[in-house]
Amino acid sequence: MEKADLQVTIVLLSYCHKNYIRQALESIFNQQTCLCYKVLVGDDASKDGTADIIREYAELYPNIKPTFRKENVGASYNLFDLICQAKGKYIALLEGDDFWVDNHKLQKQFDFLENQPEYMGCCGKCLIVDENSKPDYERSCHIAWNKKVFELDDFAESWQLPGQLGTMMFRNIFLGVNPETYNILYKAHPMVCDKTILLFILFHGSFYCSNEVLSAYRFVDKKGRNNWFSIHHAN
Repeated sequence: MEKADLQVTIVLLSYCHKNYIRQALESIFNQQTCLCYKVLVGDDASKDGTADIIREYAELYPNIKPTFRKENVGASYNLFDLICQAKGKYIALLEGDDFWVDNHKLQKQFDFLENQPEYMGCCGKCLIVDENSKPDYERSCHIAWNKKVFELDDFAESWQLPGQLGTMMFRNIFLGVNPETYNILYKAHPMVCDKTILLFILFHGSFYCSNEVLSAYRFVDKKGRNNWFSIHHAN
């Protein structure tokens, strides 16, 4: 696979996601698409067997490139390092405790951005699920505005995201740039960098937000759990 042929890089973060990572990976490889894509998986020194599941999938799918951290580096540096490796024209994000619910997500978003060059990225809505993947239709994603066109001023006004990270695809602004240009991604906070990375992207242009439900966001708030929300709340 030549770098020039790579259309989308999927960046998947994992940390002690043994109970969830298989569902995340299956949602990637169930995508109905003709795109050339690569999956960069960063496991942040999990101790629960998550890495074994990732290795299992890496043997099955040649377009997975796993990175197994020897020591825990934190979610922010894990994401930064993977983004520095991303060679696709576009980047799609997913966390190991979440999963995509639309099997056409990648193709839809790629086609949209190819035909709408005025947007830097696009996103959709997410379904809230519990630790057993049961949907909670009474709850909405509190961190996402889901305004149709989301610009830098909207971010400054609301301090919210245009959509949950797992619903996003955006143009790869990191290609050919010295990685240290963006080291604030992990220096600002070791565990939380979603708003930092969105700030960089929104400096380049706006996001388009559709009403389609594209991903499932695992909303679990329990001490000692390793899903994103529990860690975010603890921090």
